[in-house]
Amino acid sequence: MAGYIEQKENGGWAQSWTPEEIEVEEESARNAFRRIVTFSTQTGELVSSDIGKAKVEYFTKIIMGVLPLEEGWSQWLNEFDRLGGATWTKEMNQVYEKMK
Repeated sequence: MAGYIEQKENGGWAQSWTPEEIEVEEESARNAFRRIVTFSTQTGELVSSDIGKAKVEYFTKIIMGVLPLEEGWSQWLNEFDRLGGATWTKEMNQVYEKMK
């Protein structure tokens, strides 16, 4: 059966799609979002919560104008490293390379 559009009595429009058209739309929706790859590391388990809290704190200060962008970003990067972010990043890159 071919797809068609018909007007409902209440003035709205109802659509009927063929199974092929539905598959195309579903595939389109699946491809619209990037696929998320998740994995964990020992350091990540230890530091991710603190880093997440610090990120919200610094980004909020930057957005609200409490910290100028350049200064706030520099402070955030220092805090990220201080909290173990550099180690976590290194571990994540190593795990990713093994997974490729």
